[in-house]
Parts: sequence; C-alpha cells; structure tokens
Amino acid sequence: MKYQYEPLGDEYAFQTFLKDLFNAMYKTDSFEEYGSKGMVQFGVDIYSPELKIAVQAKKKDLNRSKAALIRELKDDFNSTVKSISNFPHDIEQFYFATTTNRIVQLQDICMAESKSGNRKIKFFCWIDIQAQIAKYPAIRNTYYPALKENRPNYDGIQNEIKEKLIFLEKLIREQIAAAPRQKKEFRTIPDCEILLPSIDIDGQKLLIAFIIKAAAIQTFRHVTYKKFTCIINFSHTYTRFNDGTEGPGFSILCGEVIFLGNVIKLMKMFQNNREKFWSLYEQYELDNYFNAINFRMILLPNEGLTSYDFEFDEQTGSFQLTPVNSEELDYHKLNSLNSVLPFIGSTTRFGIKIIEFDELKDSAAITKFIYCMLYENTFKLSDILVNVHDFDDWDFAYKVKAKG
Repeated sequence: MKYQYEPLGDEYAFQTFLKDLFNAMYKTDSFEEYGSKGMVQFGVDIYSPELKIAVQAKKKDLNRSKAALIRELKDDFNSTVKSISNFPHDIEQFYFATTTNRIVQLQDICMAESKSGNRKIKFFCWIDIQAQIAKYPAIRNTYYPALKENRPNYDGIQNEIKEKLIFLEKLIREQIAAAPRQKKEFRTIPDCEILLPSIDIDGQKLLIAFIIKAAAIQTFRHVTYKKFTCIINFSHTYTRFNDGTEGPGFSILCGEVIFLGNVIKLMKMFQNNREKFWSLYEQYELDNYFNAINFRMILLPNEGLTSYDFEFDEQTGSFQLTPVNSEELDYHKLNSLNSVLPFIGSTTRFGIKIIEFDELKDSAAITKFIYCMLYENTFKLSDILVNVHDFDDWDFAYKVKAKG
C-alpha cells in the first residue's frame, strides 16, 4: 500500500529534507544546502559538486486557485533558469522540486528547456518525491516517524503502542469466541478498474463522467432512491504502457456489484471498440432520461485511498458523487461497511485519529483492522471482506500474529 505523505510545513525543513533525500537517492553524501535565505544563491538551494546536480526547493501554499499556482511556478521557473546561468559551478542536471502535484504545463516547460539548453531539467513534484520516500526507510523514519517498518514482534515497540496491541489482541480473541455460530459466506470486496488513456485532462474528465453516469443509470434507473459509499484507489502511475511510460488510473471498491459490472463493461467497450462506445455515447445524448439527470461529480483523486458517497435521487433527478472524509468512527455503526469506509480511506492520509478502544467490543472486523494498522502500519485492500448476501456486513481477513 502507498502512503499519502504530507509536505513538511516549514520551507527550511523541506529544503533539509530534500538534501537528505537526494543523498539517499544517489547513494552519496555530497549534496549540501547552498547558501541561505538573503544570500545570492543563483536559484540553487542544494548542490552536489561531485555529481554536478543542483536542486531548487519550492514549497508552495496549495490553498488557492490552480491557475494562480501555475502562473507563480512559471514565473519562478523562468527566473531560476536565468539565475542558474550565473552559478559559479557546473550544473549538468537541475531539479525544480515543489510540493505541488504533477503539473503538465511545468513538465512541458522543463522538457523544452532541457532540449534547448546544455543541462537536463526535471520538474520534481510531490508525487515524485513521495515515490522516493517509500524507497528509503531511513528518510521516512526521520521525517515521518509516525510511519514505521512492519514489526515482526512486540520487541522494541513503544510501550504505549504495545499496551494497545495487547489489549486489542485479547479483545479480538474474546470477540471471536463470543461470535454467533451461524455460518456466513464472505468474499473480497468487489472492485473495478478505470485505466485512463493518454488524452488531455478535459477528455479524461468527460470519459469518467460519462462512464460513471451511464453505469449508474443502467443500474439504478428504476430505483427511487439509492445511496452507498465506495473507496477510490487512485495512482498517477496506475497504468504501465508497453513503451515504459506510465499513466493515471484508479479502482473503485464497493458492494454494488451490478454497478461495478456495468462500469467494467463500458470501460472494456471503450478500450476494445471505440466506434461502438461513441455510438452509445451519441445514443445517450438523445436520451431524455439521461439528459434529465443532473450529475454532480467531484472527482479530484489524491494518491491513495479516498472515500466517496454515491447518491441517486429520482425525485430531484440527480446523481452525486462527492468525497467524504472522516478521521472518526461512528461506534454505533461499526458493523456497517458503508459507515467505516470513510475512516478506512483516511488511514492513508495524515490526521489525528482518536480511537476509543473500549467502544470496539461489538465489532471484530474493525478491531482486527485497527490492530493490523498498529502492528503492520499498512493493510491490504484484499483483506476487506463482504457478506455475499449483505454487502454492508463486513469482516477483515487478518490473524493476530503476536502471542500475549
């Protein structure tokens, strides 16, 4: 599982972090911070004289419009390119490192400058940085101490966490012993994939919106009201193409198997028979029922897991797909998968999660999940199980490893 790492809050800490990260990436200790604020740095914050690699660290405030952010980054980049030409040491490769997501406009500018200039220039965004953090446990443990390596036993675990694990271990055994003897049949939570093609972002949004709306109408056309929760597992490197390049994509996980099946059919049609797909699109454009449904979709995926509520209301004539984030548990609904999915999705993001351990006694599934997260510091989506006869009834396929 990939973690969602939050950018460091302080610009100086971000710069020091990048120095240590680049030393780890290139297996050297030659990267050092160059100068300090107020001094002439020629657009260079970090430099390796051994490798002739320079880095500029740009920590950005993301709480503003994307257009304003892109405009500022373009200005920063153009100013930096002019400045590094006066840098008193050789630069063969230059990293423009930021805390933003991947921005195509900046990638294009960096690629163009690399072709026209005498050095390689790379736009090194936070998505790229996160991918590198995962490769170097020493960096992760230094700057993100809350995330630890998988623990083979309780030895060396902080006493506070060890006490919680022992408490949960005992609780899980009690819950299993007290569980009713009736047999239930469980399966892994259903999912489907949407592999985004190499088209512009507006084209991708149009494709996603049509497939999800068409699949929803096909599934719930004769249902007066329907609401369910799903998890979307998004990655900017979800798809690997034959030429070695990567592309974005995501999987949708929920209990609505017919809906997921319709999404899969439409996606396969797009991949294998574009003519038939666009013919269907034109048919829907002429369908009064399709056009009468207002579809409000807020689908701006972040790397990792995000929980969404899907709601269809025939009376108001609307579909809505909106993110729902929750760092807290509803202790009265722990056995409801729809209720706990937002909390499960939040485990890949930083945030304070206060758990009342004494309130977990009625749900072995959530107890095992929390135990797994404390002990392993990760979990597998395939461990989430659903009752084949009731998709809101769930379990978690994890066995306690320690003996206490």
